[in-house]
Amino acid sequence: ALATARQAGAWARTAELLPVAVAALLATGGRDEAEAVTEEAAEALADRGAPAVSAALDQARGLLLAAAGEPCAVDAFTRARDRWQDIGRPYEAARADERIAAALAAVDRARAAERMAAAERVYLDLGATTDTARCRKLRRDLDLGGIGSPGRRGYGKQLSPRERQVAELLAQGTANQDIAQALFLSPRTVEHHVANVLHKLGTSRAGTAQALARADAEDAADGGPG
Repeated sequence: ALATARQAGAWARTAELLPVAVAALLATGGRDEAEAVTEEAAEALADRGAPAVSAALDQARGLLLAAAGEPCAVDAFTRARDRWQDIGRPYEAARADERIAAALAAVDRARAAERMAAAERVYLDLGATTDTARCRKLRRDLDLGGIGSPGRRGYGKQLSPRERQVAELLAQGTANQDIAQALFLSPRTVEHHVANVLHKLGTSRAGTAQALARADAEDAADGGPG
């Protein structure tokens, strides 16, 4: 895939391949090639302002910096994470948080634990079981404690921010496919969120608007979400 992208000069359409390629090259001793392909992609994408493209470049640069033991890798991963979040890509943002945690583990354990816990919560919310397992193993390997690390935010019976977005669209009668397009999520992820929303609100799709209004009224009476 990397060879095809380079031959076609198609980095603008395949930029998200870059961090995957860099990680693979670094894992197999190809640091020089990883640096070369990142520089090549950066030159080709210099005039591209798309957030996803910029995030992919930041992620690749962070991987190179982390492999060299450079503390500024955290800054690159953080830029990538923020860009992914801005365009509604929680999975990619969580992967960046995972990288931030690994880069911080030796110098700021409290912050590392916070970022690792944040990544794990997103994976759980998305139903990404393989990623959750990997995240938990890395957390144990780095001895960062459990998911109750500093910064933990549990929602319990309350809707998470993403579930709230889904609920508002459901209340408007929006179909799952349209929700997926509006929030830049996969249909499977949307199905997971819809199921959670309906369970927490105790309603059906048809009753979402009324149930959401009722939940908001209860929250207001209680002084806001817990």
